[in-house]
Amino acid sequence: MVYNDLEVELKDKLGGNYPVHEVINELREMGILNLSVVRNFLIRKDFDKAMVSGDYDYMKVLFIDLSIKYDLSTRQVQRIIYNEYKK
Repeated sequence: MVYNDLEVELKDKLGGNYPVHEVINELREMGILNLSVVRNFLIRKDFDKAMVSGDYDYMKVLFIDLSIKYDLSTRQVQRIIYNEYKK
């Protein structure tokens, strides 16, 4: 699931002419692409999208939605987001 989300993000950035799926699989097989790093990146990206949208009613349940989407606890999602913004 996480790699599929990454594929969608990369296709949006690069266009449809690149073999994004093959590149992701090759990087994963080589051990260069770490699942937890990719997942954390996508969680922060989803959070940033919600912040930019300004839908504050959605913000109340955002951590719950992200925890369901990425199969993590709500606290883990909060920690991933908060640790990034501490930097």
